[in-house]
Amino acid sequence: MKRFSVSLDLDECEELRRIAAAHRQPLSLQYVIRCALQRFIDYHKGKQLLLPLDRK
Repeated sequence: MKRFSVSLDLDECEELRRIAAAHRQPLSLQYVIRCALQRFIDYHKGKQLLLPLDRK
């Protein structure tokens, strides 16, 4: 595995924490983020990713 850091908006972080805590057996924030990232990768695999040029 490779470790890296990412910055999130406060609202994004709070929503991820809410999702993790809402699970019947609370999940770690790291696990929720890994699941979300894996879904993103699976969805976009082999496709051209269209990203907005203006950043938040």
